[in-house]
Amino acid sequence: GDTMKEIKRVIGETGTINVIGGENTISKAVETQLKAAGYDIKRISGNDRYETSLAIANEMKTGADKTVYIAGGYAEADAMSIAPIAARAMNGVSTDTTPIILADQKTGLSSDAVKYIAENKGASTYIIGGADRAPESIKAQLKDAGMTKATERLSGADRQGTNAAVIKEFATADNMKNLYVAKSDNQGLVDALSAGVLAGQTNSPVVLATNSVNAEQQSVIKAKNPIITNKTQIGEGIAAQVWSTINNLFTK
Repeated sequence: GDTMKEIKRVIGETGTINVIGGENTISKAVETQLKAAGYDIKRISGNDRYETSLAIANEMKTGADKTVYIAGGYAEADAMSIAPIAARAMNGVSTDTTPIILADQKTGLSSDAVKYIAENKGASTYIIGGADRAPESIKAQLKDAGMTKATERLSGADRQGTNAAVIKEFATADNMKNLYVAKSDNQGLVDALSAGVLAGQTNSPVVLATNSVNAEQQSVIKAKNPIITNKTQIGEGIAAQVWSTINNLFTK
């Protein structure tokens, strides 16, 4: 189908494909189909989403100055906000991207996740989203593990507020020249996942908005004062009001 055509376009007729998640998420049949098409398959997974996020992080481990982002395991929208930032190439090295570790909303980080992060005591750590999904105890876990930099939380009153906090922290007027917008509702978040990888190529953020751009997002975008040269909507179903609001920010 279209997916196989795109895989062939991107990596050619041969190569290695990373399959992320267990067989209950991506079936063995998919793996078999890809192998039959001539690709080598590497499955990266754990017993649950928390272990899978750590397995991915271990695959990504590179620079000594690694930053780590932490999001709630069931706060998918918050993970989507940080995804384009995590996908950025560090120091111009395309493989030196940043992991997102998932935390339990009650118990925080697993002992293995704490161990992974604390291997670099000087790493910067950010919690993305509110304490109801990624608890405040995470800060104590990392401090007790010997982390030397305070863990910073980026969050807002809701998923769009957290999105605004991430944009405020990491976006600049220059890298917002390419503005991406993806849906913020649960049914449409899968589009934001694709958008994150694309936006990471230009160090751009993704604005999460299905029906409207909230006040926090408007304030942050306005304050950055970018000269937007390319505007890209990822997926269908984004209200016309979203773009009219963004456009009006720069015509007043």
